[in-house]
Amino acid sequence: ENPVTVAASTFTVKAARPEGLMLLMPGQSLAPGSGAYPSGGIAGSISTPTAGTPFNVTVNLVDKYMNVYSVENGRPLGFGDVPQFALVTSDSYDVESTSRPLTNGSRDVAVTLVTKSAGTTIRVYPRIGDNVCGAAGTAICGADPPAAQTPPFRVYAGAAVRLQAVLEGETAVEGYCDVPGACREPRPAVPGKTGAPSVQTIPIDFSVRVNLVDAYYNKVTPLTGASQDSNPPAVMPIVKVTMPKEVNASIANSVGVSTLVQGSLPFTISPQTAISTYVIVASATWDSPAAYLWATSSEFKVDPG
Repeated sequence: ENPVTVAASTFTVKAARPEGLMLLMPGQSLAPGSGAYPSGGIAGSISTPTAGTPFNVTVNLVDKYMNVYSVENGRPLGFGDVPQFALVTSDSYDVESTSRPLTNGSRDVAVTLVTKSAGTTIRVYPRIGDNVCGAAGTAICGADPPAAQTPPFRVYAGAAVRLQAVLEGETAVEGYCDVPGACREPRPAVPGKTGAPSVQTIPIDFSVRVNLVDAYYNKVTPLTGASQDSNPPAVMPIVKVTMPKEVNASIANSVGVSTLVQGSLPFTISPQTAISTYVIVASATWDSPAAYLWATSSEFKVDPG
């Protein structure tokens, strides 16, 4: 028999008209042709970010088969690098992005989340009026999940840096931070908590809670494995709580010393001096296995009995 020669040729498959926006997180990758917008087109699992640590997300303009549409396909949109888009996160205290253009159908955007969470999401939206999608190129571009919105993902607390003292009447709020450039304006005058301390009347015992927090006031724990919620997991300090407004040193130092448990512990306080500017101080002891910045509570009023 005579051999048969088969000639092979290569050819280019261009994307169809753009359909909508797609969002890729670290750990995820594009899988073109593997779905029908807004489903499919994404492979991999989201890598867990850490509060305060920037990471890049990728925004793509894709056709209905999840192929990236760009001017390199030879079929430019005709309206420049549109649609412009904005990212919206479920983080209440990060700095939201402003509208920005795509470049050849794609763009990387730096994101810095600031709040520890078990279920953060990010979604991308097109700018109103940039109607360049669909078969006729006159429809608004899709921003539909799951393509344009992440599934809920975990955000770790960052490295532990300080102690935090939370009084009765106050509520600790993770991510409620004051770091310029990373935390939403207006930044709080008293970061990490809301509310006003309750007035105390002698004689009374009440509780002050001491937390170990990162630079964004997220509670940091030593948990590892599947339960890990901090990066890196922290060494728990031995903490001493004092009442510096007391004249009697034995009373000022009478609160006690304890090791924080999972990043937090309540201490019982018994003020003996009536004053409108009472404070509590929490600090790591000299023999603590880890040292962090000490904390002074908000001022509160102690009335005489």
